[in-house]
Amino acid sequence: DPKATVLITKPASLPGTATARVTAENGTTVVIYSILLQRGNPSTDATLMRIMVDGTDIQGFSVSTLSYDMKMPCTYTGLPAVTATTTNIFASISYNHVEAFPGVDTIYVVAQDGITKHKYVVRFTKDNCSSDARLREIKINGQTIAGFHPDILGYDMPLDRSVSTPPVITCAANIDGATVTLTQATSIPGTVTIRVKSMDSLMEVLYTINIRYKSVEARLSGILIDGQSFTEFNRDVFRYTFTGLPDKMTLPVFTLQTSNGNASTEVDKQEFKTADGYYKKIIMTATITAEDGVTRLIYTFEMNFALTGITDLAAGSALEVFPNPSNGRIEINYTNFTSGGARLEIKVLDITGRVVRSLSPASAGSITNIEMDLSECQPGLYFIRVQSGQDIKIKRININ
Repeated sequence: DPKATVLITKPASLPGTATARVTAENGTTVVIYSILLQRGNPSTDATLMRIMVDGTDIQGFSVSTLSYDMKMPCTYTGLPAVTATTTNIFASISYNHVEAFPGVDTIYVVAQDGITKHKYVVRFTKDNCSSDARLREIKINGQTIAGFHPDILGYDMPLDRSVSTPPVITCAANIDGATVTLTQATSIPGTVTIRVKSMDSLMEVLYTINIRYKSVEARLSGILIDGQSFTEFNRDVFRYTFTGLPDKMTLPVFTLQTSNGNASTEVDKQEFKTADGYYKKIIMTATITAEDGVTRLIYTFEMNFALTGITDLAAGSALEVFPNPSNGRIEINYTNFTSGGARLEIKVLDITGRVVRSLSPASAGSITNIEMDLSECQPGLYFIRVQSGQDIKIKRININ
């Protein structure tokens, strides 16, 4: 038994008796061997019968093999303790022990004859200790998780509501030898945690997987019209009607913002135009499909345009608004608004056709300019509408 201990007692002189006391691993069973020795020719045996490192026999030992290589774990601390046993009890041993990694432990054996010598060498190195605490893969029911990357630590796993038990997660460390602790989710919703500790124990990384059911949220959270927020929007109101919108030859741009980022939108439009290409009415239907692919809501937007037959005017015409763009304070210049002395009306409309400011100065023939302060209006596109009787002019302006 290699775990038994042997105590050899040499005779004081020859002829004499040598004893070998063998104690079993249990420390109780003892067997003593006696050997009668007589004087003869000195032994020339300078071999070893055993080399041990930290109390364990070196792997691959052979009497005739004089050189060994040992790679210690990267987490090994201290220096290895090397011991050896000679084949001939009268041979002598001396050591030159390793002092650092990498290093060499040398065992010198001199035979009984004092002439024959052997040198055994044990070269020690250490495994490279990596600080990599990342994973190389995460799999759900045997399939690689969507979007996996070793540097992405958080994942979202939406499941159909027909699934009753959490999926089985498996993973593998980027570097063999790193320690991985995987905790599965026990319910839905639930969280899977994967803790990875590097070989050198200096780095620790935590991966999480959020296990949940797919969302049934199909409502909108907001709407932008030509880039401007529609402040009257309510996500629980599903039909909107706009009337008296300024003339347009281009379709307003609606940007739909979903309450759940994984919901999808599909828009259908019905367009009604005049013979000269102006919009009379637009009915836009937006179908919002929730993440679960089943739950759907429909929003309807009906836009009715005021057909004045008047388009924007070029600079220098009967209506000028400046500066444009403006920080809110503007000056309106108008001329030739004389419809039988009719009262002049100035209205400021937002992109939905809502009147945000109105003014009724004196008759058109007596005033040629007026100042307005729109600094309290939200930034965006507005329309300045000036009317005197049947004479109507419209000018676009951007408020910063």
